[in-house]
Amino acid sequence: SWTEGEFIFHEGQAPKNAPFLIELNTMSVIMEGTRRIDEWMEIQKVLPPDDVLLKLVSNPRINREELTISLDEFRLLTLINGERTLPELIDLSPMGEFVTCRALYRLIVNKLVEVAGRRDQEKAEQEDEEEIILKIIFKLYTNCFYRIRRLIDDYLGEENERFPAFVAQYRKGLTSYFPGVDPQSDLVPSFDKFMQAVRNQPASIRYHVLMSSLEQMLSDQLVQVYRMLGVGPFHQTLSRVKKEISEPLAMRRELVKKYKLEDSFYGSLRRAERIVEMVRG
Repeated sequence: SWTEGEFIFHEGQAPKNAPFLIELNTMSVIMEGTRRIDEWMEIQKVLPPDDVLLKLVSNPRINREELTISLDEFRLLTLINGERTLPELIDLSPMGEFVTCRALYRLIVNKLVEVAGRRDQEKAEQEDEEEIILKIIFKLYTNCFYRIRRLIDDYLGEENERFPAFVAQYRKGLTSYFPGVDPQSDLVPSFDKFMQAVRNQPASIRYHVLMSSLEQMLSDQLVQVYRMLGVGPFHQTLSRVKKEISEPLAMRRELVKKYKLEDSFYGSLRRAERIVEMVRG
């Protein structure tokens, strides 16, 4: 479902440190990608909103005695219980977003799955939209800055002092809550304190202040990777941080789109790429 992306082609070179290699026909891969883009457009027309609960049709109306479904559709059927929404099914499914949505599309078209209702309205009203998007931002950028620091350590060792000295300039304001430490460690700042710090800003500008700071910080750190390690590790880092956006995009698509989180994230990456291109000449 990506509309753009980057790749690096090294003629005659096999990937290094790859756990296994797969030989695929290039034209077949391109054709499959094109087919999926067209199919995805049709699938999205049928998929329900994120707050809709889905259930199995108790008495399916089919014009034949036997019905054939794919293995993907069968796997998804086992997850649909009338209490789960599409984002929750994607999260639970082992098949990935596209395959899960395609399976659901076919089940809906074949009238095997129907709407069971919507999330409890009272619960929806109690949902703090701002808190949810801040949780997504906190997790996303915490992971991104950790990936950058980890790559630097992989190349230069934990004794490296140059990069920590560089990021020390961000130990102020809202960016101080993103030190680049392991998200699983006790060193990660408290989300509650982070949220309070954001809400101490005027409501009309708090989101802009937060995102502009994070965009600049991410772009600067990516450029610093290039300055310290070169273009190869720079592109490697880009690939690592891009993976971090996939989960929030899948889980809360409408909210991420409303707050333009994806645009802000990729804007930082493009800014870093432009700077690197100018430096390289």
